[in-house]
Amino acid sequence: DRPSLSLPKAAAVAECLEAFGWRPSRQAPTTHRPQEPNLVQPGIIANGHVTTWVTRLTDRSAVTLWARESKSPVEFARRLFLSVLTREPNDSELTTFEQTLSPGFDHRVVDQPVSIDEGSPSRGFVTWSNHFSVGANKLMREKEQEVAAGPRVTNGLVADWRERAEDAVWALVNSPEFQMIP
Repeated sequence: DRPSLSLPKAAAVAECLEAFGWRPSRQAPTTHRPQEPNLVQPGIIANGHVTTWVTRLTDRSAVTLWARESKSPVEFARRLFLSVLTREPNDSELTTFEQTLSPGFDHRVVDQPVSIDEGSPSRGFVTWSNHFSVGANKLMREKEQEVAAGPRVTNGLVADWRERAEDAVWALVNSPEFQMIP
């Protein structure tokens, strides 16, 4: 009921952590992590804000740098597998990723300098007196929308190829192998 007191980025991270057993309150500590499967965990990984931040190719993303520097789709795919799953892809996976990333690979880089986005300017700190201000509520609602939209994509890659590369990263993050089973 007080959007001016919210922390949208922190809330998105907490939402992801809570899906995997983190408790925001020390009043009810847990001594063991639940091991029963549930639908929230894969749902938050597939559709959560944190996954968008990780899979989106932005000017600050290491994946964007790899996409620009790689000499072949195979090299790029290998880097993705080593980074996300900490292993080399098998032949079948490599073929699938190569088929996905090959179209347009030679012309994927846009010849313009990649600009490092400094992010949005600070809008002040959260204070208890903010909830009396209609303007503070409006600003925080705008910040919530920015967080939901995710970071800006890079202008250093052709959009069609970049989207397929983002899909490749998303597929690895959402693979059953990515999630740790206790």
